[in-house]
Amino acid sequence: MRKQLTLRHMNAEKIRQDAQGFTPGKDHSYLESYPHFITYFKEIPEIETKHLVIGSHFVYGWMPRVLTLKRSGDKQVLDLFNKAKRKGEKRLEKTNWKP
Repeated sequence: MRKQLTLRHMNAEKIRQDAQGFTPGKDHSYLESYPHFITYFKEIPEIETKHLVIGSHFVYGWMPRVLTLKRSGDKQVLDLFNKAKRKGEKRLEKTNWKP
C-alpha cells in the first residue's frame, strides 16, 4: 500500500511567509534565465507548435531524461496558451512590469 503524503503543517499563510523570506542565491542561473523566457514569449504574436516545442525544452530540457512530447492535443494546448498569453499581457500592461 502506498504511503499518502499529508501536509498538516502547511497552509497558505505559511507558504506566503516562506515566499516573502526567500532570497535565491546568485548562482541560480535558471532564475537569471527566466526573464529571457518571458521576453521570448512576449515577443511572439501567436504561439505556434514550434514555440510550444521550444518552450517545453526551456522548462524541461535541463532534466536528466529526454523530453517526450505527446502531440495529439496541440491545437487545444495552443488555444489555451494563447488565451493565457493574451490575458497575461493585459494584466502586465496594467502593472507596467518589464522583464
